[in-house]
Amino acid sequence: MTQPERSAPPWSGETGYIDREMLERHVPDLIAPIYYFADPPAKTAAMHEMLEQCGLGEESMRYEEFYGY
Repeated sequence: MTQPERSAPPWSGETGYIDREMLERHVPDLIAPIYYFADPPAKTAAMHEMLEQCGLGEESMRYEEFYGY
């Protein structure tokens, strides 16, 4: 959610960057899922690195880099 103030109905969910702490609040076992993400290269690299630090391997990630919106 990039503009929660413009949402109808009002957004009451989490905002901010996806980090380990956010994942731990919502995912009981961080290792179990397969994670899908697509972003510009720098954000994709940051997500990839964060998931690796959580103990996930390449087989648990599906991702794509894109350069524009």
